[in-house]
Amino acid sequence: MDINRIREFLTLSEHLNYSKAANLLYITQPVLSRHIHDLEETLGGQLFLRDTHKVELTEFGEICANQLREVVNAYDSALIHIRNAADTSSDTLTIGFLEYAVRPFLSQFANWFQTAHPNIEIDYDSGNLDDLADSVLEDRMDLAFVTSVGSDSSFSKELDSQTVYEDRLFAVVSPRHDISSKESITIEELSTYPLINYSKTNNPHTSNFHKSLFESRGLHMQTAKEVTSFESGMFYAKAGIGVFLIPQHLSFIAEDLITVPISDKDCVVPLNLIWKTQNPKQSLQTFVKEFQLFYKNR
Repeated sequence: MDINRIREFLTLSEHLNYSKAANLLYITQPVLSRHIHDLEETLGGQLFLRDTHKVELTEFGEICANQLREVVNAYDSALIHIRNAADTSSDTLTIGFLEYAVRPFLSQFANWFQTAHPNIEIDYDSGNLDDLADSVLEDRMDLAFVTSVGSDSSFSKELDSQTVYEDRLFAVVSPRHDISSKESITIEELSTYPLINYSKTNNPHTSNFHKSLFESRGLHMQTAKEVTSFESGMFYAKAGIGVFLIPQHLSFIAEDLITVPISDKDCVVPLNLIWKTQNPKQSLQTFVKEFQLFYKNR
C-alpha cells in the first residue's frame, strides 16, 4: 500500500472537500478521486459518502482514518530514527524569527528538534523582517521565519523558501475613521484613503510589499506617513493620521483600534522559512526537512 495514497486519504478525511484537499496535495481533483477509488478497492470498502453538497466519511472510513493515521505517524517516526542513526554530523545553525508570527509553533518544534538532533546546536534570535532577511542574504543567519518575502522578486535568485502559512491582511484605523464601521474593505477602496506605510529606507521589503498591492491593480497608494516600526504605525493609526496595514496574527495588539479585514483574495501575508540557496550546511537541510514533517503533522 502506497504511503502517499494514505496521506491523501487522511488529508481528505480531515477537510472533507475534494477541491481543497487536492490543492493542499498539489494534485488535480480527478487524480485525487481516482486515488481514493483505488484505495477503496485495496481496503475493500467505501471510505466516503459524496453528493453535490457535502463529503462525509463512512463508518468504515472513520475506522480506516483512525488506524491509518497511526500507521503514518509510526512510518514518519521510523524515518526520523533512521535518518538520525545515519546522521553523525555536528553543526551550529543560527535561525531568526518574527516573534508573534511563529509563537504558536516554534518553541514546540525547537524542543522536539533538540531532542531528535542533539548534535546540531541552534541559536534562535528574534528580529524584524528586513533585518532578518538581510541577515540571511549576508550569511549572518542560516535560516529565518519571515513574512511577505515571497512576494519580493529580488530574493528569487539567492534564497530558497518554504511557505508555512498565509495570513490575512487587515486595515487598522482609529474608531473615528470613516472605514471603522465596515465589515471588510478592498484595496481599491483603500486607495482613496491616506495610509501609513513603512519607510522604504529602513524597511524596504515591507514597504514594497504594501505598495505592490496597489500597483498590481493600477492604483496609487496614498502615503500619509512613513514609519520605521510596527509600534509607530499603530500610534499614528490611533492618532487618526491614516490606515495601517497589518497581518492577522498581530491584530490582537490593536486593542482600542478597529481592525477591518481586506477582502481581496490575494491580500494575504505568507510566513516563509527562508535560507540561502548556496548555504552548504547539511544541518540546514536536516532542519528544513524535519520542520516540514513537524508542521505537516501538527
